[in-house]
Amino acid sequence: MWATGFTEPYYKADLSETNKLKFVKYRLPAVSEGNVSVTPIDSFEAPMISVTQGSIIRNGKLYLPFGFGNDERYPGKLCVYDLDLKKKIVDIDFTESLNGYEPQCVLEYNGHLYVVVTRYNV
Repeated sequence: MWATGFTEPYYKADLSETNKLKFVKYRLPAVSEGNVSVTPIDSFEAPMISVTQGSIIRNGKLYLPFGFGNDERYPGKLCVYDLDLKKKIVDIDFTESLNGYEPQCVLEYNGHLYVVVTRYNV
């Protein structure tokens, strides 16, 4: 089980050099274990990219959409992180193709990945 977050409060640090994305892996306990406490078993950090949205893990890769459509400061993108290598391996820019729509999450259906988008002020 992986969790994503920031090393500093996002809205205070914005895109500062000190704020990083943080990826933390936990052992996924069995339901039969009842109430448990989980502790990190692995983690890594990556440069801050902007507002992140709903991600998905598929075949050891984390697909993380972020940004605000075609906003110049926070363009809509999809980053792919290899969780074994602990680094970003792909950066897909949606600035032109999203036409102002904001990427919200990545879903898998029938073996294909889909990026769900919304328009501003929805």
